[in-house]
Amino acid sequence: LSVGSGVMDPNDRPGADGCVLHSREDCLFYASLERWWEYRRALIRRHSSWVQARSGADLEAKVLHTIALKALPAGPRGHGGRVPALCIGTRWWPTKEDPAAVLITCGGIYAGLDGPAGLFDRLAEEFPHSKEAVAVLQLDAGHEPMVAEAVLQEAIDWVCDQFPSVRAKNGTSGGVILAGFSMGATTIARAVHAHYSDCVSGIMLFSGQTLDCDKLQTFSAGLRRVLVVHGMEDVVVSVVAARHLSRSAAEAPGQPRVDIAIIPQKRLEDMDGLERQMRHHCWEEREEVYEVVVPWVHGLVAQLKCEQLRVLGGHSEMAAAV
Repeated sequence: LSVGSGVMDPNDRPGADGCVLHSREDCLFYASLERWWEYRRALIRRHSSWVQARSGADLEAKVLHTIALKALPAGPRGHGGRVPALCIGTRWWPTKEDPAAVLITCGGIYAGLDGPAGLFDRLAEEFPHSKEAVAVLQLDAGHEPMVAEAVLQEAIDWVCDQFPSVRAKNGTSGGVILAGFSMGATTIARAVHAHYSDCVSGIMLFSGQTLDCDKLQTFSAGLRRVLVVHGMEDVVVSVVAARHLSRSAAEAPGQPRVDIAIIPQKRLEDMDGLERQMRHHCWEEREEVYEVVVPWVHGLVAQLKCEQLRVLGGHSEMAAAV
């Protein structure tokens, strides 16, 4: 698995292996099962090498390198900017104008950019060109929990620094949407606290772990919607986890709307490693997951725009009265 760590030109379309996306097949959502599984096994091997090489000094160096984001060149505006690399790999998919929202994605324990069954790849290709104008920042950071958390925090800061349009202001919610797959749910719950949650209006959790999920209750009142998606026959993370995550999210101060989608799956008694991961990722059901996600994101963006219009209308009335 070839992974870069330099700055990336957003005019390029780098694939999961560091190559430019030239065809539909390069998006893992559309890839063959063999191609997808090859990529996932490469991530597992990479993770194993990190674990074997782990030491206190090495970990400290990785963290310091990871959170050096602010020292790198700032970007982007439209398609002409550059985005600094966060940790192992980063993909930035900009909109033509300032985005109405920014989706930040983070993977599970083995990291990777693709998310569940390549879903994050497909969303990244489509959302920036949609009428909702949602930019996408894909993160590849999962080899140590503290690194993944630091990367997500820096990513949120970077997005809010670059795009005032997604900051929370004047009583409106921010335009940052977070998506976490598997252990990525824990990364979101741990990392997004204090001021980091102020600009987050939406969270999507796919096959999410429940470790520290009670921290979702500490999100700011700006959190508007939460989507929890889980495969019914997931044997890596039980579907029961989806209900725990939903309950925790529902107790956030702003009482966000929580939607839960349990995806029906075929039951198999004996599963090998590939079949287990297929259930965990909802590989065979990925189109169904996509059909749940897209209208959910569009609905959230529409809600944010309505909030902004109401606030602007209120200010206009106040100005007229003065």
